[in-house]
Amino acid sequence: MEKIIGVAGFIDDFKVIISAGNVDGIQEGMELSILSSKGEDIRDPFSGEILGRIPHIKAMIKVILVQDRFSICVIKDQYLPAIALGNANISFFKQRFKFEGKPIERMVTDEPIKVGDIVEI
Repeated sequence: MEKIIGVAGFIDDFKVIISAGNVDGIQEGMELSILSSKGEDIRDPFSGEILGRIPHIKAMIKVILVQDRFSICVIKDQYLPAIALGNANISFFKQRFKFEGKPIERMVTDEPIKVGDIVEI
């Protein structure tokens, strides 16, 4: 069974403690997400059945200190969507999919972070 990692506490307005460390494979510099309970439902296109949910993100964090069973993280620099980059054509992948329709959005919310929030590696 995979361990559920969560927010264990706060040091100040800039640092958060998570409940995973060296023994869990956490390393300095890793980038993680603090998840929201809100998200986007994923539906089967044929039956309409809900297959699951992709949670929104409260914050992107970066590990700055790792202990055996906990780590300290700071908020990672905010991600800039491609639109914010203006005319810059930055390509991270050699080939892109072509889709028709609206993409599933994994929004970064402005919800407050609290002890017990789930952290995704």
